[in-house]
Amino acid sequence: IRGAVLAVKPDLVIAVDALAARAPERLAATVQLCDAGIRPGSGVGQKRRALTQETLGVPVMALGMPTVIRCGTLIADVLGVQDRTDLVALEKVRDLCVCPKEIDLIVARAGRLLARAMEKAFRF
Repeated sequence: IRGAVLAVKPDLVIAVDALAARAPERLAATVQLCDAGIRPGSGVGQKRRALTQETLGVPVMALGMPTVIRCGTLIADVLGVQDRTDLVALEKVRDLCVCPKEIDLIVARAGRLLARAMEKAFRF
């Protein structure tokens, strides 16, 4: 991405990413928009370089929708557990994430929604 920014010299980078939800009711139900950039994969424990104005040299707008949830978060929510450190079962699924069964439809619809929003915002 940095190479593309150096070659094209855009005024703005728009980064679109899937997000990890912290509550089941947020899956495919919210959209996050911020101007601080994004750290891809951070919601599921992946270490990647941040996409920010500091790392790319241009402002970065981040857009995302929660499409996955950690299994431990889901189990704790279903059981009504506030202190997740007490559940041994959570340790066994610590690195697992799940998504809704209709994820293909959700992603297609979210893509259209975000594309239309950007078209209106930037008057393409």
